Amino acid sequence: MAGVNLSPPLRRLATLPDVQLGLAYTCGIFPSVLLREWAATRPGLAWLELPAAILALVAVSALLAVVAFYRDDDLLLAGILLAAITGIGTGIALVITTAIVTGSVGAAVFLVVGGLFVLVVRLILVAPIMAGAVWLARRFRRYLAPDTMSAARARDARS
Repeated sequence: MAGVNLSPPLRRLATLPDVQLGLAYTCGIFPSVLLREWAATRPGLAWLELPAAILALVAVSALLAVVAFYRDDDLLLAGILLAAITGIGTGIALVITTAIVTGSVGAAVFLVVGGLFVLVVRLILVAPIMAGAVWLARRFRRYLAPDTMSAARARDARS
């Protein structure tokens, strides 16, 4: 089937340490957050929310694909990693966007302080959901990422 082969960049992202993977996600989600907030504060720019949603969907889907298919993490660890990266990355993007859009450092500081509390709650509530998403994605690996099947069989044989 003709098309773009996303395996090489996703494999490369999978080899990154957790902090660098989170930084890559933050760079990927930042344009979405910026577009969404810019559209919310400017009249007549509501149409920007559609490209923002598409960019967010691409960033989250790429991160889920990397963690579910190209990394060999335990389900619970993968769920915690996904919850932490999406929470921290989106929070950092929101803090930077708030400083840019409003021009107020005070609002950004308020978001940082509130974000620390939200992160703890997010890890408790969202990590099991993310682990379930990884489990579900791995069940459909044969259809969603067939190029990873040989590596998955080798891992299962070692276990």
